[in-house]
Formats: sequence, C-alpha cells, structure tokens
Amino acid sequence: MVRIGLIVEGDSDDVVFKHAHTKVKLSDACGVLVTKVVNARGNRNQQGNKIRPYVQILVENRRVDKIVLLTDLDKDDQIKCITERKRAVGRIKHLEQILVARNCLESWFLADTAALGSWLKDNKIKIGNPESESIDAWRHLRKLARQKQKTCEKKTLFAREFVERHNFSIARAAEHPNCPSARYFIAKMKEIGK
Repeated sequence: MVRIGLIVEGDSDDVVFKHAHTKVKLSDACGVLVTKVVNARGNRNQQGNKIRPYVQILVENRRVDKIVLLTDLDKDDQIKCITERKRAVGRIKHLEQILVARNCLESWFLADTAALGSWLKDNKIKIGNPESESIDAWRHLRKLARQKQKTCEKKTLFAREFVERHNFSIARAAEHPNCPSARYFIAKMKEIGK
C-alpha cells in the first residue's frame, strides 16, 4: 500500500480527505493510503515557493511515500493556470504528482448521485453536467437545499455531513459521465498505487 501525503486547497477538502470513510474508499479503490493531509488554506498558498513549507511538513512526517497536490482550476485562465502551476511546483523535490484538474470539490458532490439523492431524499435527482463552468457548484447545492427545506450554510459542515451521513464517494463521482476530473483523480491515485 502506497502512503500518500495530500496537500489540499481548503477546509472542505481537508474535511473530506481526513475522514476515515474517504481514506478507506481510496485504499480499496486505488491501493493508496492517505496518511497525512495538509490544508494550504487557499489557492494562492499552493503557488511557487509558498507550497514549499507544506511539502516540507509532509517530508518530515516520514509516514508518506508520495506527495500529491490537489487544487481547483483558476477560472480566469485555466490552461495558463495548469501550465504555470505545474511548472512552478514541479521543480520541488519530493512532490510526486500535481492534480490541477477539477472545478471544485462541490462539483464532485453534485456528481455523486447516490449521496446527493440520500441528502435530498430524492433518488431520481441527477445533475447533468456537475463540472460545467456555468454552474457554481456551491450555489447550486444551496439552491437544491432551499428547494428541499434543508440547511446548507457552511461548506465544512456540509462536507462532513455529506461524507458521514450520505456516504459521499469520489469513486462514485468518477462514474458520472460528465465529471472527468473525479475520473482523472481516481486514475492518478490508481497509477500511484501500483
């Protein structure tokens, strides 16, 4: 089993990837064990030299075989964002994989129709294109919550509930035909887990 240290962008990612449910599911599906998660607290802190302290935390941890950076796309200039981020961060020793291939974690929540249906108590709900640029995934989740008289105010509380009570699975999100970034994430984790 390959031990992964994960650098994430925000509090919701931190909640999801530190949760035992997610760790077990990634272990079963991909052959990786997430042993340490570091929250960079924002996209800007994952760029250039600002990422180095987070990498160092994981290197010093010694319970990590590979380090992976997971970040959201910059909506302003996505191609430049991916290229620049990989170039700037790619030279950092010990950083094995940079995954810059998702809109935001909340789009993965929309893609996991089983968890979404459980949360909304509506097994017929399906979001056609959860990673569409025209959808602000967090606003869409809040809109769905209002329609069903549910609360959905804080991202971290929602993320915890979605994982714990509604069994959110990145692997299930990856099965959605229009969620390529979750598929990419799972494929890369499997590649690392070999």
